[in-house]
Amino acid sequence: FTGIPFAKPPIGPLRFKEPQPADPWKEPLQATNDAIMCPQADFANISNYQPLGQEDCLVLHVYSPKVDRAAKLPVMVWIHGGGFQWGAGSVYGPELLLDKDVVLVTINYRLGALGFLSTGDNAIPANLGLKDQALAIKWVHDNIVNFGGNPDLVTIFGESAGGGAVHLNLLSPLNKGRIHRVIAMSGTGYGPWAIAPPKLAKDRTKALAVLCSCPTEPSNELAECMRKVPADVLLEMGKKFNDWIVGDLVFVPTIESETENAFLPKELDKLGFEIPYMTGLTSGEGGIFASIISRGGSRFEKELKENPQYVLSKALLLKSDFPSDKHSSVAEQVRKFYFGDKPIDLDNTSQEVVNMFTDRWFLHGAVESAKKHHGDAYLYLYDHLHSISFNDVFSGGRIMEAFT
Repeated sequence: FTGIPFAKPPIGPLRFKEPQPADPWKEPLQATNDAIMCPQADFANISNYQPLGQEDCLVLHVYSPKVDRAAKLPVMVWIHGGGFQWGAGSVYGPELLLDKDVVLVTINYRLGALGFLSTGDNAIPANLGLKDQALAIKWVHDNIVNFGGNPDLVTIFGESAGGGAVHLNLLSPLNKGRIHRVIAMSGTGYGPWAIAPPKLAKDRTKALAVLCSCPTEPSNELAECMRKVPADVLLEMGKKFNDWIVGDLVFVPTIESETENAFLPKELDKLGFEIPYMTGLTSGEGGIFASIISRGGSRFEKELKENPQYVLSKALLLKSDFPSDKHSSVAEQVRKFYFGDKPIDLDNTSQEVVNMFTDRWFLHGAVESAKKHHGDAYLYLYDHLHSISFNDVFSGGRIMEAFT
């Protein structure tokens, strides 16, 4: 059953508003549309920022081996990754994820600026994309029994930014009693890319408003103006924030003020439920970043060699954990730890580059989230190199030489 609306279309006056439950439909719903995705740039043509998707996109897809209320099968809810900027629930179906009798649900949520702007108040509430996810989880809790699922046995799982999202859903009070197990793969809320400080989130919102010729104050006028900006213009303006090839994810979750509908009302350490939690990563996780650098050509490798402190401070998102006056010294310590006296290049230090990105972007967050979880926590490492690798698509096999 594909293309089931779980929220009202977030368009017009509902753009930049918290999601509202979908109105009931009076005629049978043709649940056969699996092509809906939220507005995003075409990842396959990312340099040209070709827009894809539609704003009326808050749908989910349900795959069940038997539509029987008495079946009470375990339920797995998949939250896709993509840096909070790309992806769709329809990319992943049961043929890829299931070999047991369970009910699978995959969901869409608002991405990029449409999902993660924040004025720091109610004009544009924070974490709209995460609140979309929470509303979808509520829909599953309320309705999945009609598809043969057990609402008391719901596992949420996701990968990369989807892993970060499921970990944040584990921590959110909005999901109390609705999720029972969590699997965060290759991403957690403790990743340096996953959370923006509230002031930074607000500053980025104002900066985007300026690019879109909207006022920055008061916040309600900013929001009203931004509702009129076409989605493709928001996408086009958003790319101006990327100042290095593997730099910041710009529009991401943030901590909110403690209001009734806050998704993350406190720092992460102060949130969470005592339910089973599994997280982990692959041993070559950072290979994708080395591959992207390789694909970017000699200019980026030249920057790495000539100004490693600056590049490392950007690529490793040091501003997430260190004041700006410490970036250079921390980056130099990182360089010495991973590379010693060797120059950084992808021909001779591929493994070191991969290890550095793996540790910073993935391993540290996985370990921290397991340590700080309130219930049982399980940590895994996937270390099998398949003959067919996603990195080959990015780098033509160059980076994979580090693993052979």
